[in-house]
Amino acid sequence: MKNIKTWVIALPFLVALVALGGCAPPGAQPYEVWAIDQGDAAKGGAKLHIFKGEALEKGQVGTPEVVDLDAGVKGIGAGPGVRPHALAFNNGKSHALIANVASGHVYILRVKDRKIVASIDVGDQAHWAAPSPDDSVVLVANQNGKKLARIKADFQKDEFSHNPAEDLDLKVLEDAGHPDNAPICPLVFAAGTKNSYVTLRGGGLFVVDASANPMKVVKSYTKDEIAPAGCGGIATGGKVYINSGTATSGHVYVFDSAHNLKK
Repeated sequence: MKNIKTWVIALPFLVALVALGGCAPPGAQPYEVWAIDQGDAAKGGAKLHIFKGEALEKGQVGTPEVVDLDAGVKGIGAGPGVRPHALAFNNGKSHALIANVASGHVYILRVKDRKIVASIDVGDQAHWAAPSPDDSVVLVANQNGKKLARIKADFQKDEFSHNPAEDLDLKVLEDAGHPDNAPICPLVFAAGTKNSYVTLRGGGLFVVDASANPMKVVKSYTKDEIAPAGCGGIATGGKVYINSGTATSGHVYVFDSAHNLKK
């Protein structure tokens, strides 16, 4: 099975490293570099380029394997989206989650054969999709719709479903401390739970219990505590690290296991 090691965003491509067959760091075993061309399909974009990591280390770019996402999703679920933007992987490392930033489409692509097995439209704009630790749920930031969408997932059976009635409406939670609740990234980190750290365009942050019906906010931070436009984070050593910032500012916030902001 292919294990995902890390990811970084490098515009106009989104890049991910995929180690093949184990958990050793890149260089200790064969791995791949995945890069999504975020251009519109009509302009030749919407393609996944897969490079051999060993060749890149030797300075040999070679000819990548190319997956035409727009062609591969036709006839699948909700069909083609617009501008594939964000790439993440489920925790089982069997599927890639691709969010389209100019539409509400989320593609679910099976890693082993590069086949898109689902296309789900969550509404106005899918900016980011992230799996729960047990891979039973995928959360999606419907940014311009100001909603958090929940896709129920069974990656072993390639079965996925989204009920719009179960979306968490963040716009109704706007107030002086949360002036613009467009979600940027749902970052599902709390081990053994479906609690998600949801960063907001206008600043502030919600910790959301995604296992509840309906989903609910269990902790809230205002724009004075968390800067606007956060996206990105990692859980390690019993703590969660979240970044927030724009092109002119940057901040890193540290939370303990009870979602308390430490610094």
